[in-house]
Amino acid sequence: MKQHLWATLCFVGLLACSPGDPPAIGGSGAEVTPGRYSILLITLDTTRADHLEPYGAVGVETPSLSRLADRGIVFDHAVATAPVTGPTHASLLTGLYPIRHGVRNNLTHYLSDEIPTVTEWLSDAGYRTAAFVSAVVLEGRFGFDQGFDTYDDDLRSPGGGGLSPKIPERSAEATADRAIAWLDGLTSDEPFFLWVHFYDPHTPYSPPSPWAEKYQDRPYDGEIAYMDSQIGRLLQHSQAVQNDVVVFAIGDHGEGLGDHGEQEHGLLIYESTIRVPWIMKLPRGPAGIRVAAPVSQVDLVPTILETVSLEPDSGFGAVEGRSLLPLLRGDDWTSDRLLFSETEVPFFSYGWARLRSVRQAAVKYIDAPVEELYELESDPKERNNLAVEREA
Repeated sequence: MKQHLWATLCFVGLLACSPGDPPAIGGSGAEVTPGRYSILLITLDTTRADHLEPYGAVGVETPSLSRLADRGIVFDHAVATAPVTGPTHASLLTGLYPIRHGVRNNLTHYLSDEIPTVTEWLSDAGYRTAAFVSAVVLEGRFGFDQGFDTYDDDLRSPGGGGLSPKIPERSAEATADRAIAWLDGLTSDEPFFLWVHFYDPHTPYSPPSPWAEKYQDRPYDGEIAYMDSQIGRLLQHSQAVQNDVVVFAIGDHGEGLGDHGEQEHGLLIYESTIRVPWIMKLPRGPAGIRVAAPVSQVDLVPTILETVSLEPDSGFGAVEGRSLLPLLRGDDWTSDRLLFSETEVPFFSYGWARLRSVRQAAVKYIDAPVEELYELESDPKERNNLAVEREA
């Protein structure tokens, strides 16, 4: 790693919304009132932001996420901490970057019980907590179950009985069924933290009917459209439509789909796999808002804690993210931020170089065997490497 470049990379700029977008936050002073709200966290595995309607996608139907965006806040430039499911979900639950929480790769690392999670914080505050995950890489044995009253990672084949073998993933419908059943058992006065993880857009791309037929030539988009239908079921539940529920829908990482020669994810850290969707709905607004400033997955934990009026410093002094509520209120604290990403997959899988990236405003630096520097506002596909031209 070139330490001097990491330390001295400086560029201040604001990212603009495209024409016709709702107004971007940044000095508009949106009203945000913390309270003892319930939290519904939906994580979207392997979902590219630019394949969702709220982010301008054409030809893929995501009406549930579109309605959520219309009623809430869309972060246009959310940055994943890694292009891998385990490390990013550890960041989403701890507010820490992978180098701090220690989960650097799927299946080979686990989240230590010495690292506090947002679930434990909410549980200590009297929240009912439950998680329903859809992939083996998030099984509780890897430490993601800390603080949950219910952690449903049962991926056994349906109809196979108690001794049936596990399968790599559970369908969105099966996961939503379990989560809805849990919601059915709650009383109206119980604050809850519910995390539901959908894995369907991950390979293999095999959406069920009728999405398989409708998206025959684009099965990845078919998986996203199918997943969206199950998100709609969750969001229509009576517990979710109450005024005292905060909803977060956030991606863990994207998918290469051929960009920069990467078909899937994990080996590279370009925007195709590092930029993720993030849509948030707060009780009583604001609604129909887009945020242009870059934000990171590590911002989720402090945002949740401030939203429900819990202090992060007494038990979360090491959190590396920032609450986004000041940004929504109009405070501009984003221009000097450094947002980090990494992938250790090349090293653990092939003995190749570890990759790191840092983003400040519209500039992104990739620390690789051949250094890369991109101006994302004018070059969002990262085609024009400016590392030599702008060495300083």
